[in-house]
Amino acid sequence: MRDLMTRVADAAIYYPEYQYKVWGYGEWIALEGLLAAARICGNPRYLGFVEGLVAGWISKREHLIPADHVAPGVVLTELYGLTGREIYLQRALALGGLLLDSPRSSRGARLLRPDANQHVYVDCLYSDPPLFCRLAHVTGDGSWFEQAAEYALEFWNVLVDARVPLLYHGYSDASGAHIGLLWGRGAGWALLGLADTLTDLPAGIKGRDTLLSNFRSMAAALRDLQDDNGDWHTVLDHPETYLESSIAFFVYAAFRKAMRAGLLDSTFEECARRSWGACTRSISEGGQILVSEATPEGDVALYQSLRLGVYPWGQGPALRAIEEHLKTSGPV
Repeated sequence: MRDLMTRVADAAIYYPEYQYKVWGYGEWIALEGLLAAARICGNPRYLGFVEGLVAGWISKREHLIPADHVAPGVVLTELYGLTGREIYLQRALALGGLLLDSPRSSRGARLLRPDANQHVYVDCLYSDPPLFCRLAHVTGDGSWFEQAAEYALEFWNVLVDARVPLLYHGYSDASGAHIGLLWGRGAGWALLGLADTLTDLPAGIKGRDTLLSNFRSMAAALRDLQDDNGDWHTVLDHPETYLESSIAFFVYAAFRKAMRAGLLDSTFEECARRSWGACTRSISEGGQILVSEATPEGDVALYQSLRLGVYPWGQGPALRAIEEHLKTSGPV
């Protein structure tokens, strides 16, 4: 399993089709996965890669701008823990402040790119509430826990579909309507982000019980939509769309973590087992996973038309799934 992780981690670094940005949606998870691989596989090259990217961003500008909302916040807190370098904590705190200082939509959730649009996106449930939880642990300031629960619930309430406990790709405050569809990888972002958040949130934090109930409802809805081969369709409620490989990695990592933490019961075991089968089948000999390209919100035809390639938002979920698989098997 560590050999598999090494192959996936190497492919997260050494492929020419994608150049890491400072920063883009979906890069967070690859850097988190590489830090896990550095620890589990004992390879300092992965840590060096992550530190190099982060150092370039830190040196680029002193003050954060709205575009920085997609910076890898959890990674900053992990680097602080690994190195003790105060600059990582300072930048993580600045990022948390940037997120919370963003203007609110008419329905509460933050508008993180007020300079560009009036949209709320599902991906941010993966990156932002877990950062707040990590800041609470690192600083000892419990108000960050309260911010995490409130923030996650605001995003949930804006994005949830009235018919089924799944989240839309986005919401436009300008039109007052959802944008996009029930995007499969978007569900993965939200599910794993909520698993991370709930695992870190102490009992008794206001909103935690509601968030847990929402998470369990979403997990059950995803379980019901799983294809016979263990995958999910790129638009969850449109079986005519293709099966998209990244979703199974997200779901497996989230389900395993949640079951270990007591957030989900054993009724999710079979779904997790089948999703792991889908995961392992989709990893090439070179450690690459073909997933859909960067995905804008749109109609069914748009989601169906997206090209497949090797991207951080495929490699990262795979690394997190392998990490959770190893944790389920024993200490890592």
